[in-house]
Amino acid sequence: MNSIDVFILAGGQGRRMDYQDKGLVTYLDYPLIQHVIDSLAPQTDAINIIANRNIDTYRALGFPVYRDIESGFHGPLMGMLTAMSHSQAETILFVPCDTPHLPHNLIHVLNNKMQNSDAEIVVAIDDTEKEHAVTALMKKSLAPDLQTFLSQGERKVMKWNHSRKLQTALFDAKYFTNINSISEI
Repeated sequence: MNSIDVFILAGGQGRRMDYQDKGLVTYLDYPLIQHVIDSLAPQTDAINIIANRNIDTYRALGFPVYRDIESGFHGPLMGMLTAMSHSQAETILFVPCDTPHLPHNLIHVLNNKMQNSDAEIVVAIDDTEKEHAVTALMKKSLAPDLQTFLSQGERKVMKWNHSRKLQTALFDAKYFTNINSISEI
């Protein structure tokens, strides 16, 4: 099995959450990011966090925390590039901090798909055929290409994913409930 690091992306502005730090917003008695950690911890011991504020609060969760390599809230792709600059693994699993019910076999399924294809990126899709572009297993070797993509002013994760050798892995939609606004808490 190839080496895999996990990076939880919690570095956004939280615009739809009234500019609150989304990963730290309480959902079902715990911060959103804690639910994500609880889903992933049985699957890996290589959890990391990308955050651009409240760094000490995130560090208190017990995992390495990294700020985006460029300031200014450039979106999830900048968090992904940041992760690539810190990871020693061959592949990196990215997940957003606002998806509290991730499947218990996420890493296994995505990695299995990558190992049995020529994919550079494997993205989770659900049974409604919705693509969850930020829930993706990606080869670290893509870092130079991602840097070029970002330097061209591109910011759309789905456009990036579809510019590479992409495969998808199917999951039940219930695992990808996404908490985006205060009204969903």
